[in-house]
Amino acid sequence: MVLVATKIIVTRGRHVSPTMPELLGQAMDMALIKGRPIKSWVETVESPYGVLLVLLLVILTLYPLLVYFPVLHWGLSLATLAIIAAALQLTRRKGLIYYLTLGLGCSTFLAEMSGHFLEIKADYPVAMGLRTLFMAQLIVAIFIDVMKCKKVTIEAVLGACCVLIMLALAFGSTFILLEWMAPGSFHFPDDAASTQAKHLQSSLEFELNYFSLVTITTIGYGDIYPVSPAARSLATLEGLLSQLYLAIVLARLVGLEISGRLLEKNTNED
Repeated sequence: MVLVATKIIVTRGRHVSPTMPELLGQAMDMALIKGRPIKSWVETVESPYGVLLVLLLVILTLYPLLVYFPVLHWGLSLATLAIIAAALQLTRRKGLIYYLTLGLGCSTFLAEMSGHFLEIKADYPVAMGLRTLFMAQLIVAIFIDVMKCKKVTIEAVLGACCVLIMLALAFGSTFILLEWMAPGSFHFPDDAASTQAKHLQSSLEFELNYFSLVTITTIGYGDIYPVSPAARSLATLEGLLSQLYLAIVLARLVGLEISGRLLEKNTNED
């Protein structure tokens, strides 16, 4: 496929303007870029971890507003689609992981769209399960990438921050799925329960993502707490994984920084 910005056809010594089909063909060539428009667009991003972190913060900002402004679900869907594009950028040279990211990301997006906008209730728990799997495989890919860094860079730090937020969102989706499968797994305050009766899906997402963030940061306000054995086990696992993650990543980054400074010092002395 040949990309041509402008084209002039020479016929019998005269300059002839391109025909409409030729112009349309050139426009499609420019837009498709070998049939991979999303991948071609995301490859131009200079700081994929920075973009991913901003998108994750946008999602955290939108969640509490969804209860009162359901129209913001469109913004959340766009942010989710942008996260999928950023994830494809991060995994574009990793073969099978790239296609796994593409498959899980698109499946998650379609399931969420059908659950929220088409009101297909059966798709909502499916979307939560797919979102958990999508976040989990992206967490593993980014964590490996951060641990392979040879020196401390801003991208490594941003990647480490993304993993922590995605860990909270992944467990939040798991909590939502558990509450749908086994109602009563979590205790909610009375005002939250009344809000859920009016805005079931939006309120449940906010409440349990809030609980996940409170758990992962070890704040523990106590307004929402697990009741069933499965919920308690998941909450305990989230708290344990978050502490282990912070210990491992901090040790790795601090060790890289110290070794880098020592190496630089020895080089200057020589």
